[in-house]
Amino acid sequence: MQYPARKPPIVDKLASRHFLSAIITVMSENAPTKVLVKDIMSRNPITASPEMSLLDVAKVISEHNFNGLPVVDSENRVIGIITEYDLINKASEATIETLRNVLRDISSSKNRNYMLDKKPQEIYPLKVSDVMTSKPVTVSPEMPFEDLVDLFRKNQKINPIPVVDRDNKLIGVVSRYDILRPLGIYRFPGAIDNTAKN
Repeated sequence: MQYPARKPPIVDKLASRHFLSAIITVMSENAPTKVLVKDIMSRNPITASPEMSLLDVAKVISEHNFNGLPVVDSENRVIGIITEYDLINKASEATIETLRNVLRDISSSKNRNYMLDKKPQEIYPLKVSDVMTSKPVTVSPEMPFEDLVDLFRKNQKINPIPVVDRDNKLIGVVSRYDILRPLGIYRFPGAIDNTAKN
């Protein structure tokens, strides 16, 4: 299994709304011709299942420095995507009742070591299916590079995007980092640092 490219720290700056739009507007004039999504996507990406606990998926995202993971069913069909945004925002909203229940159990328990005997999944029982974005934006491996750039520019919160075949089965993912590579930005590390500071 191949791992999608890790996002360098600079990507957070490059992916910001105004900066990304500006740099793509300038650089797209020099974009290579006949580049398709399949030429730049990461193949065989790590995925999440709808039954996976949020603790487990958060660990994967954190360890590999991903922005998100595609969610697939038992036949590898894309049914959603879970991102850092989902974990931070949706999960926090969904766990209010869970937190109340935990606090109530703690206060009513005579055993002060109650929480020490609990597994993380019992304390934080939410699953990927509870907070994932269903019916995510997907792209074909045959999509032209310029169309992908435009899609990212118009949808600032999308990252990554699952790449699917005609049966909606996952064959890869493409990120904002991937669209920068054909533009030649990552050939000159010094230029990246200087650009980011301005």
